[in-house]
Amino acid sequence: DVFEMACKNTSHPICYNGDIFTTENYHTFSKRFPTVECVMLGRGVVANPGLVNEISGKASVTNEQFRVFHDMIYEEYQRISSGERNTLFKMKELWSYWSKSFRECEKLLKKIKKAEQLKKYEQAVEEILETCSLIHTGDRYD
Repeated sequence: DVFEMACKNTSHPICYNGDIFTTENYHTFSKRFPTVECVMLGRGVVANPGLVNEISGKASVTNEQFRVFHDMIYEEYQRISSGERNTLFKMKELWSYWSKSFRECEKLLKKIKKAEQLKKYEQAVEEILETCSLIHTGDRYD
């Protein structure tokens, strides 16, 4: 409601930022605020790297594409972080978002939380990506 008031009372361009995690969130927002042309997706894209594609009507991210995305981040964290522990903390934080993108994987996701070595973490990630399917935002449950 405050955002709506701001839109009605300014002539400046406005960019919305906040809690768009699904295509449904985006389309609901767009219908309510058709004059807002700029939307920041922040945590929504962290949680679902395919969100922009899905909003644009393109194909969702596959497990293999997610693997490439994960591996790029993981390798860079290993390169810039000082030690396994720091890398694990950073990756576990990302999985707090990514975990919502995998259906019926709670037991496997717990392996990531419990991992204290990169090798155990890698095994857990491999098992998730081999066993679990990504949820597309149209299928997402909260």
